[in-house]
Formats: sequence, C-alpha cells, structure tokens
Amino acid sequence: MRKYALTSWCMILISFTVSAQSIIPSVINASGNSFAKGNYVIDWSVGEMSLIDAMSSADNSTTITNGFLQPFLFEPKISDNFLFFTPGELKILPNPTYNKIEIDFLTNQSGTVSLVLNDASGKFLLSKKIFISGLGTIERLDLSTYSAGTYFIRLELTPAPGSIRKIGIYKIVKL
Repeated sequence: MRKYALTSWCMILISFTVSAQSIIPSVINASGNSFAKGNYVIDWSVGEMSLIDAMSSADNSTTITNGFLQPFLFEPKISDNFLFFTPGELKILPNPTYNKIEIDFLTNQSGTVSLVLNDASGKFLLSKKIFISGLGTIERLDLSTYSAGTYFIRLELTPAPGSIRKIGIYKIVKL
C-alpha cells in the first residue's frame, strides 16, 4: 500500500513539472544580427527559410505572415491604440538644456503632431501643432522664459490616412 501511495505522489509531482511543448514562440537559426543607421535598419539571419509571405482575409481585417524576420507592414491600418515613438523616430536635444531644445522628428509618417509642455507639477505651459511630412522635421523650442527645473513634453502624432497614431511623453531638464 505504501509503495502505491509513493508512486501516486511521484506521478502527481511529475505531471506538474513536466511539459511537452513551450507556448512561447521561438526560432533556432545559425546566426543573425541587426544594423541601424538613421532611419535605415537592416536585419539578417542565417539558417532559416528565406520565404516571407503575407496572406490577408477577404475583408482585409486579418493578415497572416510567415518567416522569422518580418518586414514592416506594407499598408499599416489605422488603429485605435497608440503606439510609442521608437528611439530612432524622435530625438530631443540637448537634454539637459540651458535655453533651447530641438525636437528632431525622424519618423517616416506624415501628419500633425500636438505638442504640450507641462512643468513637473502638471501645470500647462505651452501647446502647439506641428505638421511633419515624414521626411524629417526639426522643431525648436525656446525655454529661456521658464525657470530651471523639470518639464514634460507630450507629443501625439495624428497621422495621415494609412498610418498609425503615436504618442510619447519626454522629460526635459532645464538648468
């Protein structure tokens, strides 16, 4: 009887700790890397299928792709969700600053950007609309009238049709 009870407990413990498959997607390939310079990004891998294909449903509501290295969407759909600006799409410099900052929009999307400047307590200071063409736009802000401290810039891109809305909130330190 003792032998069967011990065997039952061992089987129960094993069933909780052993799994046959992983639910996390994974790919094994021989090598690969990524290189980025400015707006250009090159990804490569060795040891995987070179076919990358996309199939869409009849109403274009769903797209299925295969291949490990996925290309950017050919025609991104407008989404109700916000995406964030990636580090390569937006640069704010110099930070910290004494007087002026420069916001470099390097995104390839066009549209209108709403800029809102708040102080650390959340007090509204400045609002402005900027049109970006998707070819690189530079906006300069003069912060010389504000005292030294921490400020936050909220940038929200309302895109042209066929692009994705983006948002970002950035901390600026004025010395």
